[in-house]
Amino acid sequence: MFTTFLNFIKSILPSSRTGKDPLVCQMKNGGPCAYQPIPLGDLKLTHLMRRKFYQYRKNKALIESPCYDKKLIVLVPYRHREKQLEKFPSMLKDFLKKQSIENEIWVIEQADDGKPFNKGQLVNIGALLTQERGNYFCLHDIDMLPEISDYGYINHPTLLANSISQFDEAPNHETYFGGVILFPKEDFFSINGFSNQYWHWGAEDDDLLIRCLLKGLTPVAYKEGRYGSLIHKKSVTQTPDGTYHDDKKTLQKLNERYLKNKKRYKKMRRGMLDPQKDGLNTLQYKILDQKDLENYIKVTVALNSSPNTD
Repeated sequence: MFTTFLNFIKSILPSSRTGKDPLVCQMKNGGPCAYQPIPLGDLKLTHLMRRKFYQYRKNKALIESPCYDKKLIVLVPYRHREKQLEKFPSMLKDFLKKQSIENEIWVIEQADDGKPFNKGQLVNIGALLTQERGNYFCLHDIDMLPEISDYGYINHPTLLANSISQFDEAPNHETYFGGVILFPKEDFFSINGFSNQYWHWGAEDDDLLIRCLLKGLTPVAYKEGRYGSLIHKKSVTQTPDGTYHDDKKTLQKLNERYLKNKKRYKKMRRGMLDPQKDGLNTLQYKILDQKDLENYIKVTVALNSSPNTD
C-alpha cells in the first residue's frame, strides 16, 4: 500500500530534465532530412507525462516532402503594430510568390477594449473564419520576416522560426515553439487550437506544444529556418487610444499577468488541464469590421471573455 502511494506521488512530481528523447526524423522518400524533432528533454515534465509523450516518440517521425500545390492561410494576431503592418504583408507575399504558394494573409486585430492582448484567441478566431478557405495554416508573428524558410505543406506541425538572426548569440531554447509555425489544418483543430486563457505575453506557445504532444503529434523544426525581426517597443497597451506605458505600476501588472500565465502552463505541463475544455470550442467574440486590402484581409474583433482574476 505504502509502495503504491509512493509510486503515485513519484508519477505526478516533476522529473529532472533529460536529453534522452527517442524521436528521430526521417524523410519518407529516404532523402536528406531538412527537419529535426523539437526535443522534450528540456521540459520539466512529470514522470507520468514523460512516459505518456515518449510512447509516441519511439517510432521515427516520417516526413513527407514539402508540397506546394496546397493553399496556405497565414494567421497574424495583431494590435497596435502599424509600422510592422506597413511592411509585413507585402514582404511575406513576395517571399511566398517565389515558392509558388497560393495564399491568403489574414490579420486578426484585437479591438481597443482595455483588455490585455490575447494572441491565442486571435489565432483561434482566424482559424475558424478561414477553415474552408485553405488547406493549412501558418501562425505568424507580425514582427518576423523570413530570411531562409520553406512554407510548403508538410504533414507535421512545424516550427519555421528555428533561429532569429539578431539573437544568434542567444539562440532559441530547445523546446521553443513560437514565432512562425506551420500547421496541417486537421492537426490544429484536433488539438482545439490555442488556449484562450493566456493574456498579454508568455507561455501560450509552450501550452500549444503540450497540446500537440497530448494528441500524439510530433512537432518538428525546419533546420535552416532563419528569420529577422521588425523591431518594436516592448510594452503593453493599457488605454484604448493605443498609448504605451512603461511605468512601475504597469510593469508590475505585466509581471503579475506573466506569473499567472506561468502558473497555468505549469498545470498544463503536469496534465491537470483538459485542452478540449479550452480553445476553439469555447471562443467568445464579435466581428466588428472586415476589410479586404491589397495584400491581406484585416478583421477587427472584440473578445467577449476577460482575464481571470485568480
